[in-house]
Amino acid sequence: DNGYFDFKSDEGGQIIKAVMGFEKLEWKDAIEFLKNFNSQSQVSIKNLKEITMNLENLDVKSTKAEITNILRPNNEKLISYFVERGISKQVLVDNTKQVHYQIGDKKYFGIGMENQSGGFEARNPLMKSKIGDNDIIELKGEKNEVIVFEGMTDTLSFIQLLKANNQKNNRTLVSLNSVTNLDKFLDRYQNYDGKIFLCLDGDRAGDVATQKITESLIGKEIKDIRLLYNISEKGNNDLNDYLQNKIKIQNKNLNLVEQKI
Repeated sequence: DNGYFDFKSDEGGQIIKAVMGFEKLEWKDAIEFLKNFNSQSQVSIKNLKEITMNLENLDVKSTKAEITNILRPNNEKLISYFVERGISKQVLVDNTKQVHYQIGDKKYFGIGMENQSGGFEARNPLMKSKIGDNDIIELKGEKNEVIVFEGMTDTLSFIQLLKANNQKNNRTLVSLNSVTNLDKFLDRYQNYDGKIFLCLDGDRAGDVATQKITESLIGKEIKDIRLLYNISEKGNNDLNDYLQNKIKIQNKNLNLVEQKI
């Protein structure tokens, strides 16, 4: 009734923000839109007057996350969350930070990776957060090749898959952190002369982003590698799904071998 959350773009807030964003309206017009919407559809939007007053007195800076500490990953609950998703503690220690941050008087923390604008993409068992400016994440590699993932967890999953095969990564790994950052990636890689491999999600948004990159970076060597990991609408949703399913199969086979012995 009083708010919204868009799981695809990982953004949310009060309902007026949703109207401003989706209907492309200014603040005052959004208020009128909600009033008219409420009267025409008879949908109950509670406390509209109270929300309006809160927005008028809102200090935008006070709603932003403030980083209070950056540590080596050490919290067992955070580490266990990623381990359950197939990502080892060592991969976290080598590639991420434990980020503590505060929004107003509320304190949070999660495992995060720093993006190109100095912000962080952070996750914990309950929520996924963007701290500071939203941007892509780059892990630089020596080889003139780049692999593009949709989220931080997929990037870590790729590193984990290499580690399981006793391999080290030598490619540049890019996490879009949302398909809304697609234009930022295209701007940065417009003049890139190496190979580009795309490993985005298997849903419609991933398909659209894959197509846009392919059509925008004309003349470049681009390959969609999702089929290598059975990522599609009917298969694995993303690389982390592939990793988790791979581990389940390995554990099942190991149990069968142990039973035979």
